[in-house]
Amino acid sequence: MVIPHETQCYGDSQDPPEEAIPMCTLRNFPSQIEHCIEWGRDLFNKLFVDRPNDAAGYIDKPQAFLGQLKQNTTISGMREAMEEIKKLVDLKKSADFSKCVEVAREYFD
Repeated sequence: MVIPHETQCYGDSQDPPEEAIPMCTLRNFPSQIEHCIEWGRDLFNKLFVDRPNDAAGYIDKPQAFLGQLKQNTTISGMREAMEEIKKLVDLKKSADFSKCVEVAREYFD
């Protein structure tokens, strides 16, 4: 409640600066160079850190990994994660350089 001459109105205060860039800004409205850099860092971590770690977790303990995946994601998220894990596992099995280039090209496109 604002009481004239006794309490502060909303316009007199300032919100603290945000510590991180909101994900909705990164995905929908990247208007500053910092947004583009953060988007690139997030994508790099997703492709080269998170997905390989997920594949290693699945290979080490498949049942525990699937149980954790069921708790933390939706059905479509589980399907996408398992498709990406399958790509990495198949890539490791084949150990074929041309297949590596093919997968890299898919990610690029």
